[in-house]
Amino acid sequence: MSTSSADEASVVAIRPEVVFLYELLDQLTRGQLRIPRFQRPFVWRLEQMTDLLDSVYNQYPIGSLLIWETDERVATLPSLGPLIFPSVAVGSVGYLLDGHQRLATLAGALVARDHQISVEDESETLRWNMSWNMETRRFQHGLADSQPTTLFPLTSLLDTLRFFDSVAGFRAALEGKPELINRYTDEVSRLARSFQSYRVPVIRIRQTGLSEAVEIFARLNSRGQAMTADQMVSA
Repeated sequence: MSTSSADEASVVAIRPEVVFLYELLDQLTRGQLRIPRFQRPFVWRLEQMTDLLDSVYNQYPIGSLLIWETDERVATLPSLGPLIFPSVAVGSVGYLLDGHQRLATLAGALVARDHQISVEDESETLRWNMSWNMETRRFQHGLADSQPTTLFPLTSLLDTLRFFDSVAGFRAALEGKPELINRYTDEVSRLARSFQSYRVPVIRIRQTGLSEAVEIFARLNSRGQAMTADQMVSA
């Protein structure tokens, strides 16, 4: 017995792929990837954020992202962490259903500041400004400008010109210390390669309406911290 076209259309289309991290961040800055309003607010602790960065540096898996692609109009959040979305997207739009905390952390840490809103609250400034401590070889919160001989700005890792400018900055600050200069230069070069080559598994779903997309998200979310009904307000 043949399946009707209506039945075929009701089957959710799933497309798994693996995407470079910098490509996902580029989609965010272009407004091609957005956060629906039924997502919970950012709740991660500071150490969870640095742990995620450490996983990327070590090429550990950080889990897949679930993106809903639809022609429907969906209410979305105006920003992701300190990153403000453009009012009009360049190209088609996908909606992130699972991975908000992870992607917010990566965007806040890595996207250049000319794509970000200014954060006036001191605690929020600490949260979203992250650096690589070249001395301890660990990620930490704080502005790199405050310790130019020790901290390297993560916003320079995915931008070639910014990377060379930041390397030149700490090399000048460490003038007269060639051993440190060479060691730090080698380390931040490895750091940049890790982030530039990192790829994230992405599952894209299509051919489903908003209620079914929310149901998929709710089932995924049930594996972690529970959400309230208010947080699942329809977009």
